[in-house]
Amino acid sequence: AGRALARGDGHEHIRVEVRLAALPVPGGDGEDDWGRTLIAKYSYVEPQPAPGPGGGLIDVFRYRWYTLREERPDAVRMRIHRVLPALEEELRAEGSWLALEKLHYLAAAGGATEYLPTTDVIWTRVAPGTFQGDLADGEVLVPSQRDASRLLRVTDDLRVSPDFLYINDRVEDAETGALFYGNAEGVPYELARMPSSGDGGGGGGDGGGGGRS
Repeated sequence: AGRALARGDGHEHIRVEVRLAALPVPGGDGEDDWGRTLIAKYSYVEPQPAPGPGGGLIDVFRYRWYTLREERPDAVRMRIHRVLPALEEELRAEGSWLALEKLHYLAAAGGATEYLPTTDVIWTRVAPGTFQGDLADGEVLVPSQRDASRLLRVTDDLRVSPDFLYINDRVEDAETGALFYGNAEGVPYELARMPSSGDGGGGGGDGGGGGRS
């Protein structure tokens, strides 16, 4: 709070494309109400010199599969599933929304993604069309996907409105405190909603911080 938003000026530029999945999701753990799903791809882009949307895609660095259900009348719980490494490499090579449709079918069938049980996000309505997102368990520890022996500390402070997504998240080495992802000064960054493209809906904008786990 009280810090200016990150809008470039040394920060990485990130585009996030999100699609509402067409298929229902099996409960898997005995629950049958995780029927709302999102599939997303995250890309680094070259910054646009002039104001306005734009910039060229330079690297798809992450895919995610999200499942949602109502937590209470004013809130929803979102589960985060990361794609297994071999499939993620395959999807990066294909790079299209057809690849994401394939991801959804494989994920719904099981075995293509890994549910991260300590990273559920509770989205609470704070104003019409605006939600505050917080980790359900507060600060959490997760193993690095690249090195399972290394624990990462994750914190999140999120807010989404009809036009913007504000993100203040950090991923640090739990032992050394080294920053893997996020802004070193704790400055939130902003993703501005963009018109849907021809091969998928989504949003994008300038992102602060960096690093990969």
